[in-house]
Amino acid sequence: MPRPAQRSRVSRTRQPQRRAGAGPLVAGTIGLAVALLILTPRVQLADGVRGLAVRIDALAGDANLGIDQVEVVGHRSTSQSDIFDAVDLTGIRTFLRFDAAAATARIEQLPWVDTVALTPLPPNRLVVHITERRPFAIWEQGAHDTLIDETGRRLAMIARGKVGDLPRLAGAQAPEDAKRLLDRIASFPEIAARFEKAERIAGRRWRLILRDGPTVELPAEADAAALAMLVEPRAGGRLLDVDAAIIDLTVLRRVTIRKLPVPRRG
Repeated sequence: MPRPAQRSRVSRTRQPQRRAGAGPLVAGTIGLAVALLILTPRVQLADGVRGLAVRIDALAGDANLGIDQVEVVGHRSTSQSDIFDAVDLTGIRTFLRFDAAAATARIEQLPWVDTVALTPLPPNRLVVHITERRPFAIWEQGAHDTLIDETGRRLAMIARGKVGDLPRLAGAQAPEDAKRLLDRIASFPEIAARFEKAERIAGRRWRLILRDGPTVELPAEADAAALAMLVEPRAGGRLLDVDAAIIDLTVLRRVTIRKLPVPRRG
């Protein structure tokens, strides 16, 4: 489950060997160059320019202008270590050679991460702003459950029964169609109040299991119309109120009711 929001500042102090003559003027000049490079879109550099960039990068590091402090803001469920690994400062001394676009793309691959904003604060500080995805439903898989967001993205695997306040789904391809189905169910409050689980059948249609009510086989198309049939008044009572039965609505407007067998006692 998501942990409380964290604002963590982690410093990675480097011990550069300051060269003679790397005084305030040099540091200021390099700092200005680095700042301009941060604000300039990255392009493919010619070999000579690339070599000059490596040289300036080394001088900037020697002038104490290296990246030695990374601050992560807004993460709840994503571990700090995973974020730092994705930032990947291996072999990077300053902002001159830091590829912010590539780092952003790597961070966005982490399961919980929705959006990322990297804010360089020269001369030596980088702030990583994280916005995380929210659990939307639980997808049952074998003996484990998987938290998914509303887009169907798999966020984390959890022990069965650890989370009990989210809609439950089952079946292959269930995450991809979950939001559409659950939004439709939400438009029928009486059905939503009894919703227990939805199972995706053959990647085409849904089976609803309702608490204190029937199991409903929905059609592959027009499932909104089938949901409306459950709550509409009928002779003998609403379909929603039929207990211990399977209601087959796979052919719209043709209702088939099969009573579930009563388990023997003793």
